[in-house]
Amino acid sequence: MKRAIDNIRYGWPLILAFAIIFFITGKCNAQIKATTDDGKKVLLNQDGRWIYEPVKKDSSKSEKCTDWIENHLDKVTGNTTVTSKEPILIMDEEKAIAIRFFIFSGTIVMAIKTMGGGGCVDVGNKVHILFTDGSRMELHHSGSYNCEADTYVRFGNGYGNKENLKLLSSKLVSTMRVSTYSSYVEKDFDQEQAYQLMKNAECISSWK
Repeated sequence: MKRAIDNIRYGWPLILAFAIIFFITGKCNAQIKATTDDGKKVLLNQDGRWIYEPVKKDSSKSEKCTDWIENHLDKVTGNTTVTSKEPILIMDEEKAIAIRFFIFSGTIVMAIKTMGGGGCVDVGNKVHILFTDGSRMELHHSGSYNCEADTYVRFGNGYGNKENLKLLSSKLVSTMRVSTYSSYVEKDFDQEQAYQLMKNAECISSWK
């Protein structure tokens, strides 16, 4: 199931090919830009891991849910999945958090991939959120132990968190801290990133 979830969320690019390019070029202090098969822009880091390239969007003027959420068709299986159009990406040269919402087997999932805080995530690892109004939220990784820096927060269908999803749909995030097995990644959101997260949560909650 995990492999299916990963494919739904990211449509994994050809990481091995990127790694070969990286080592041939020998750019030890730079990121390599590449494009996945489905047209997404990614950045390959010197440690071999990759993240999405930030997408600039005038989010302050976008209210339509079709600007944030889409029905993604898997051309191989023919299955359609509800997912974020673009990841919410907060990054610098050393650390990054990438967030994407999707619906899997009727359950809303917030998938978080981190860079720079250790690669392993255990059951129950925490996600702390500080909102711009000063309120706080604590969520937990509800997936299995993994060393791919993947955190999954599920909402509804026995997982609870319905009220937390409502808060994510109505409040702007100031800071997010994602814990791993050995450390954590903490990033501050700018206004555009906070709005993007709020609209993703709001729209996937009401998507038909």
